[in-house]
Amino acid sequence: MFSENGEPYLTSAIVLAGGYSRRMGIDKALLTIAGQSHLAMIVEKLSYLSDDVTIIRRIDQVQLSTKARVAYDIRPGEGPLAGLEAGLSQARYEYVICLSIDAPFVRVELLRYLLSLISQQKRTLQAIIPILGNQIYPIISVYHISCLSEIQQRLDQKKRRVIDFLQNVATRYVAQEEWEPFDPDHASFTMLNSRDDYEKVLQHLADGGFMG
Repeated sequence: MFSENGEPYLTSAIVLAGGYSRRMGIDKALLTIAGQSHLAMIVEKLSYLSDDVTIIRRIDQVQLSTKARVAYDIRPGEGPLAGLEAGLSQARYEYVICLSIDAPFVRVELLRYLLSLISQQKRTLQAIIPILGNQIYPIISVYHISCLSEIQQRLDQKKRRVIDFLQNVATRYVAQEEWEPFDPDHASFTMLNSRDDYEKVLQHLADGGFMG
């Protein structure tokens, strides 16, 4: 909830946890690593940066035990852009950290750096998106609430691709060499999409790999 110089971040945070988890075969919010759920891991980290953390779920999913608020998809089943719509509509602050439940190893230092770019750009940015290799990560990112109207228009037109939406807003892509000092082992980008991903991460941890 505080920057490195002790000043509070006036930012909201959302966790997209309303997917169907077909490849995983279980609700990812309920998965555990070292006795802690993915959800609890993410909420704990976001709590260092925000006092307004919301979990976005489907209304038909199991209820969660969490200190964060829970809100529900406005358009269930329509993908991450619809989850972002629901999250931005709940945000109390101007800027919003967006994370997927797939990324329990996200580094607070990386998120803090993404937030620092807001002031560097004189608060004109609408989206701050890291890049790893040739891939962008719009669900490990920061958005301005002004994105909401553009998202709503696109979803009304059945246009659901996040990458297309980003072309229509003021987006700052953050190159790997820029953010890498804040996450040198790329732990933030370890995405748990499938059961195989999950088993590999458990083995990596057993071998002494990252935990954070």
